[in-house]
Amino acid sequence: MNVIRTAAVSSLSLFAFFIPLFPSILPLLAGLVIATLIFISYDNRKGIMAGTSWLLASFFVFNALGMFWTSNLTSGYQDIERKMSLLLFPILMYSASPFIDERMFWIIKRSFIVGVLTAAALLLIHATYWYYVEYFEFINGVWRENHYFHAYFFSSLLSPLVHPSYMALYACFALILLFETRKSVRLFWFLLGYLFIAVFIFLLASKAGLLGFAIIAAVHSVQFYRTSENKKTVAVFIVLIVLTTGAVVLKNPEIRNRLVSFELFLKSGKPSDPTESSYSRTMAWKAAAGVISEHPVLGAGTGDVQTELNKKYLSAEFTFGLEKNLNCHNQFLESYLAGGIICLFSLIALLFSIVIYKPALNNSIHILFVLLIVLNFTVESMLETQAGILFFAFFQSVLFAEKHRSSIAGNDLKL
Repeated sequence: MNVIRTAAVSSLSLFAFFIPLFPSILPLLAGLVIATLIFISYDNRKGIMAGTSWLLASFFVFNALGMFWTSNLTSGYQDIERKMSLLLFPILMYSASPFIDERMFWIIKRSFIVGVLTAAALLLIHATYWYYVEYFEFINGVWRENHYFHAYFFSSLLSPLVHPSYMALYACFALILLFETRKSVRLFWFLLGYLFIAVFIFLLASKAGLLGFAIIAAVHSVQFYRTSENKKTVAVFIVLIVLTTGAVVLKNPEIRNRLVSFELFLKSGKPSDPTESSYSRTMAWKAAAGVISEHPVLGAGTGDVQTELNKKYLSAEFTFGLEKNLNCHNQFLESYLAGGIICLFSLIALLFSIVIYKPALNNSIHILFVLLIVLNFTVESMLETQAGILFFAFFQSVLFAEKHRSSIAGNDLKL
């Protein structure tokens, strides 16, 4: 059992480490994780049938029910395949949790922190390299016609493999986990790591990421100040975060322009650019509302969501949405369209299950994780892409399983 348990924790840690680094290999690693969890769960077969574990997997089941009234079966089957981890991860992690102790859970979470720090460092090195390639081309007179300097330290050029919104989500969650390690590492290294990730989030320039960081930093500042013995150091740290944030926003014209564009859109309701993200999301939400009004109970069907949205884009003459096949950019609306009211309610139950289950064991990680996911669900259809599905399914399952393990910690387990 010890060998199998070590293999399971190793595969889980490896998966956590590579989430922000190489998304293309995550499906392969997910298979490895599932295989090891099956082995470790074999001696706890009754745990797989526990009602709570099936509650976690209910969203997948109700989403799959939408296949009964969909017409595009191919698209529906692809959606079910993408979401398979939402069925397997919760059940297997729940049943394996009695055999994974608290130290092992922290190994998994720290692997994710290291993965985010490694990804941020590599991406900044990559951006620096290409910046100087263009710089030397310019000073050596080999500048190509109609060429211009690229913003390699910003947004999608900074994070070419993972969408900036998802990378910012990963970085924000890494901050949440990093904050909980502050008492076990030297203060200098904790503050340096926190500040480094904070700057990385601002360079990614995701609006959801910036708002998520603001919420997390505010909560952490209050917690840090209340619990720290050296309040002067904490005060300096808070001031440093604020000054760094201001400097990044003021010195980076791309970030400043995005915020100004967003402010103008909120005031006028009209975009300066029809492809601007805030306008695109608003049009997608209007289209989704129109589809829901036509299918208020059962939704459009698991495979017909995009087809119905495209019809609305066409009638609204929203060419950009039609060309790009924009999804709802809101997971709650997306789930409603796929499986109706019951699918929406099951998603909400899944999301809040981690704070409802054993509420006495809640800590800031659980609460901030839910707030972060709610924020991203509001502006992204997270569970329609592997980058969102695998992150959410994995950490929702890990955090829930950790709480379950803590609730039975007093029992004598034969490991």
